[in-house]
Amino acid sequence: MYCPRCGKLLSQDNCRNTITFACPDGCGRYMTLAGLRKCGAEAELINVLWSNARNGNSIKGLPCPNCKQAMRQLKIGDEQIYFDLDICTVCQSLWFDAGELEHIPVPDIPEQPVNPELKNLEPITTGYDHLPDGDGPDQFWKYLPAVIGLPVEQYTFSCKRLPILTWLTAFCCTALYVLFSWQGNLEYIIDNWGFIPSQWLRHDGLTVWSSMFLHADILHLLGNMYFLIMCGDNAEDVLGHGKFLLLVVLSGCSALILYGSTALRPDIPLIGASGFISGIIAFYAIRFPHVAFSFCLLSRSPLSVLLLSSDRFFFSIPAWVWFLLYAIGQILYAVFNPGGYTAYTAHLGGFVPGIIWALIELKRAGSVDSVDEKCI
Repeated sequence: MYCPRCGKLLSQDNCRNTITFACPDGCGRYMTLAGLRKCGAEAELINVLWSNARNGNSIKGLPCPNCKQAMRQLKIGDEQIYFDLDICTVCQSLWFDAGELEHIPVPDIPEQPVNPELKNLEPITTGYDHLPDGDGPDQFWKYLPAVIGLPVEQYTFSCKRLPILTWLTAFCCTALYVLFSWQGNLEYIIDNWGFIPSQWLRHDGLTVWSSMFLHADILHLLGNMYFLIMCGDNAEDVLGHGKFLLLVVLSGCSALILYGSTALRPDIPLIGASGFISGIIAFYAIRFPHVAFSFCLLSRSPLSVLLLSSDRFFFSIPAWVWFLLYAIGQILYAVFNPGGYTAYTAHLGGFVPGIIWALIELKRAGSVDSVDEKCI
């Protein structure tokens, strides 16, 4: 990484017992928001800074040393002491020019100068709701999915828009499963309204759409709804309702096309929302590449229930790394287990629109920040 001021290579440094990257010429230092929290800065203050950066209360700033995208610049201070703080909303990191870090208030250290303007900033309700101290989940309820082996979104975004379509889709899938299970005719519905590759026009083509809202059992349903809600709300937030709906349609159709053209058993019905959810996941991972996903090392083990309070048994990786590993796994399963009961090729087909759309959005806007400002 290089200094955004002078262009020289940044060197790893330790500041306030936190790893930072400092300019050799003293232009400033680069650190993450989580690192700033470890320095002792109040979580509320960090949330305020982050919220202002994400929600238009800033201008275009220096290029981020890590991702090279333009950071958001906040004017902090009063008439006597003020500075321009640069925050990267892609990497969740900050650039402090020389002397700026000293003006960030730290509790219980009276000799540190406290900038009153930072305390008086009014909070904005969007941005991160919680910034965790370690690799464990930032909210207690998230330990449950972690225990059973699911990735947990470590940083929770608040959305500018209500994710109406995400919630409506989850409600429809759940309601249909509960209704047909209660009536005892779930298998009949699946046989008649699932998508059969050898019969594309069955029921006048309606099975293309009906199959996406049907699920075989409760685990199938809950797994899909978990990823839909985790990734769908943020995807719908940045895309807007119309574009999000189009992403769902394109991803679902792409999933069925790839599955239908490669199915070894074209007479067996395909059901599940995982095709279009795969497109949402792909878009999310590229649009929010540095969001941390937390995992429990002892997932699916009775010991994990007894050790929930310790972050030592958790590790986190960026969303893009998890997605890359997940996609590789789907490819391997599709190649070496093509006749299984999981439609791996449908997942791969769903990835395609999500990846393409995310890349187009980023290229069109020029930066991730611009996508936030231009989405409608």
